[in-house]
Amino acid sequence: MNSAIDFEKLLEEASLCHDPIGPKRLLSRLSEMPNPFHCDDQSKQNELYKAQQIDFGAIYKYRWSPTILNNADRVEWIDRLA
Repeated sequence: MNSAIDFEKLLEEASLCHDPIGPKRLLSRLSEMPNPFHCDDQSKQNELYKAQQIDFGAIYKYRWSPTILNNADRVEWIDRLA
């Protein structure tokens, strides 16, 4: 059984996704910062990290994993790629 992620197919499906949600939590946190490229506030850095983990959790879970995407995570991948 081939467990590799078929990125070509995911990208094709993502191109057909209308009104994707995307990484809304991360973008929201970044837009609240005066300079999103520099942050000395540890609590803000923690908020960014948490938002990133929530928005990209499914992607992080599978990036080094040999397992096949489950349906819920596949939908999230397609949305984030869109």
